[in-house]
Amino acid sequence: MGFEYIKTKELKQRKYLGKVVYDDLPKGLKTIIETKLPEVGVFRFDTSKQNKSHKLNDGTSTTTTITIEIYNGAKKTKEDYFDQYFGRGTALSKIDYVELDSPKKTVMNWASSPKDENKIVKKIIFKRTKAKVGDYSSTVKTKMREDATMYFIQMALDGTELYSKTWAKGHPTWNEIFAYKDTDGKGGPVYKKLAKGPNALIPFIDSDAKNIWEEQVSLTASADLMLKVCKTAGWGRQFQYDRDGANSNTSGFMKFISDIVKNNAGISQKDTWNPADIWLTRKICKEKSFKGQTPQKVIEDAVKLVNSIKDIEILNSVMRKLFISGDVIGVSLKKVAKPKGGAYWKVYNVKMPLFAGTAMKHGFLERMGESPPSYNYTLGDIVCKFNLEGTEPNQELATQEARIFLKDGTKNLFYFTVKTTSGVGKWGSLKYEPTYMPRSAARLGKAPVAQVKKLLSDFKIGAETPTLNKHCNVWGKFPQNMEQYDKVAGDFEAMFKRIVSKGVDTGGVKTAEKFSSNIRIQMAKNPRFANTKLMQVNFLSALFSGGMNNEQRNNIMNSMLAKAEKLGEGYGPFGKIY
Repeated sequence: MGFEYIKTKELKQRKYLGKVVYDDLPKGLKTIIETKLPEVGVFRFDTSKQNKSHKLNDGTSTTTTITIEIYNGAKKTKEDYFDQYFGRGTALSKIDYVELDSPKKTVMNWASSPKDENKIVKKIIFKRTKAKVGDYSSTVKTKMREDATMYFIQMALDGTELYSKTWAKGHPTWNEIFAYKDTDGKGGPVYKKLAKGPNALIPFIDSDAKNIWEEQVSLTASADLMLKVCKTAGWGRQFQYDRDGANSNTSGFMKFISDIVKNNAGISQKDTWNPADIWLTRKICKEKSFKGQTPQKVIEDAVKLVNSIKDIEILNSVMRKLFISGDVIGVSLKKVAKPKGGAYWKVYNVKMPLFAGTAMKHGFLERMGESPPSYNYTLGDIVCKFNLEGTEPNQELATQEARIFLKDGTKNLFYFTVKTTSGVGKWGSLKYEPTYMPRSAARLGKAPVAQVKKLLSDFKIGAETPTLNKHCNVWGKFPQNMEQYDKVAGDFEAMFKRIVSKGVDTGGVKTAEKFSSNIRIQMAKNPRFANTKLMQVNFLSALFSGGMNNEQRNNIMNSMLAKAEKLGEGYGPFGKIY
């Protein structure tokens, strides 16, 4: 909800902004958007559902207003984008159906009411803002971080720019990055490529935000690690690099492999098969059986026998060979959670002969195992709180999520966050997302909901409607108001009694009566919140159903962990930096 930054080229693809608005903008303004503005950091778009652009041309008299905030930074750095292109004196401001509401706001009057041509009912408002870089959405920050990390990895492996010389600490500090080849006191070329100018890779990297140093050190930690990995694996250092290909009309490897799995295996989202964020590829394969061929040619030949997702292992077997030889290396990039201690590397879905027996000595490879490594963690603490916080009349349930911990021996090592995909501001079903506790900033991914549904059905605790012993992950099947809850309160009270008896931390709420009382209070204040908590109690109740034993519960949670990390049969090989 609220405003978030979106990439410039994503404007016309945005669900609630859309092609309708973009295609009808004045031609000159479209040219500016496509050629003059930086890729990130200019447009902030209201993501609330009241801002639906597809209603602009619906021919009704219903008032529809779209607000797009335009970043207006310092004039001396030419980052005053609103003043240059959207404000007073610009070409846009001179169009007859555009009015200057104020120096900070330009209004495009889109359409009049069919009943009264003097009544404007469709508007686009361009609003001047100095929103700080901290206002970038988490999605945009992640993309920036990936671009900047790939840039550092490429410099390190190619031995260029910062990595063409040696540094006292083995890698440059942030101050050294700023000063490298600085001629004007405003930072050198690497610093400016990262943080300054319209095409900066990661403009928030030099902000005064708390713990921004972690972002800075994460870049060098990732590059240092990749140097070690390539040396230990015998991969060498000469690669081509790609990240953005899947989202543009380029011929990069990301687009190539995304199209391959979509067209041949029916996998519409590449990340559900292989979550690699960047690809390091060779022009010509070194793998003996493919020598002299390009990796793309090898893959194209392999997928001639792939007709559906059932055949994906044909592709995976070839991708494993290409990974081991260093011809195609997919890398999943996560923010390095403790960068001063160095980054970690973990290999998925491939046995690495060149690592075996040596990698652990280097201290950077964690939990290396066979192909695939198996997870044998045990169920630990479970927290699903139903106590209220705050004072009347503003009391709400203490937490939106449930947490399920997995232990390695006696110590909690992972936890699953179980809550809706969209928070409690919207109706939504549950997501199951694990976190590795020693590196909690690096999310492991979400267990695909469809795969979890099948898993629970295989263990006979999944259903199309929620019951005491079976879980249903469809929010519409759960109470959405007080009247609906009252009809089934007894069913959910039975679920609550079960999880209390199994030792689940419910925030001090011990009786079914208190549970229902608090659910009703929450239902009156925010029924979406109450709906989410009822889904959680149903999931936990099913997990502890009478037909389940500890081994089965452990198997379910380990399998969900593997699916979240994209580990096991059906998934492609990749390494992860975190």
